[in-house]
Amino acid sequence: MNENPVDRDAITDGDYRRATALLTHYVRNDRDGIMAVIEEAEAGDRMRGLVWCLPAIVTGIQDGWTPERAVPVLQLFAATFAARESA
Repeated sequence: MNENPVDRDAITDGDYRRATALLTHYVRNDRDGIMAVIEEAEAGDRMRGLVWCLPAIVTGIQDGWTPERAVPVLQLFAATFAARESA
């Protein structure tokens, strides 16, 4: 467990990636995917970051979008954050 509160509280690209993945699984009604994201966040002590990033990702999706329209955008978000996370 990370004992440095500054590091623990900092929002990371990984937090945004997890938030995007969580919403993608939610839109697809994929309960196992949702649980996998939550378990990853819990294991890395990143639940706070996940929760803080969700509203930012939700605002990136327009009201009334269907899963068919939202999922490609969410996948693009996830790929972008994953690339930045590994850089």
